[in-house]
Amino acid sequence: MAVLERAAGGTQSFRGRMFQDRHPCNWAYPWKAGEAVKKLLAAAVIIAVMVLVVLFGAGRFLVVEDGPPTGEDVVIVLLMGSLPDRVLGAVDLYHGGVAEEIVAVREFMTGYDELQSRNVSIAGAVDLNKEVAVQLDVPEEHFTIIPGGSFSTRDEAKFIRDYLEAEQPGWDSIVLVTSKYHSRRARWIFQRALGENVEVVSKPTPHDPFRPEQWYRHREDAKHALIEYLKLLHFLVWERFGL
Repeated sequence: MAVLERAAGGTQSFRGRMFQDRHPCNWAYPWKAGEAVKKLLAAAVIIAVMVLVVLFGAGRFLVVEDGPPTGEDVVIVLLMGSLPDRVLGAVDLYHGGVAEEIVAVREFMTGYDELQSRNVSIAGAVDLNKEVAVQLDVPEEHFTIIPGGSFSTRDEAKFIRDYLEAEQPGWDSIVLVTSKYHSRRARWIFQRALGENVEVVSKPTPHDPFRPEQWYRHREDAKHALIEYLKLLHFLVWERFGL
């Protein structure tokens, strides 16, 4: 019996040693298990902080608003894409004395030429913007529509650059009016297109409902933010080289 007990004890000891060898943190080195847990908790905290920074900072990064223009000859450039919140912002700046003229580029409309060939006439977004501005006491002659048929903000910047060079070489400051989420990219594009001789001032419309601090909580804000980051990436790696 004693021999059997010693044999059984030896077997248990052998199994215990084998288990300890396989799991040293839990048995042979219990303090290492605590260190591992601490490292995991620290990593989790760091990841949580990074997620919060991204969530709260990503929306704010898209929005940029500058101070008043410093040039003597200033024009308000109304960018297409959203109606009527953008034109409301442009009209507010006009009546606030920021500039005495608003300009906008006619946007491209799929099928518009076909409609004209069939003697059908419809108003585009730029026409509606002008109508709103005129009804809000902006003189019609102070709202200029630049022909072009732009597909994108880059196209608008090119048409504005050509217009300034050909028609208004004396303008030294432009005030961009667009949506909040679009403001940083728009300023980058126009700065790239116009160079250092023309001051580009960003004044996103306050009538845009985009919430930069809570963009991830609302579907429309999240859609605008995510698409805008894709467009920012496209501008940085490709689009800016064509300006």
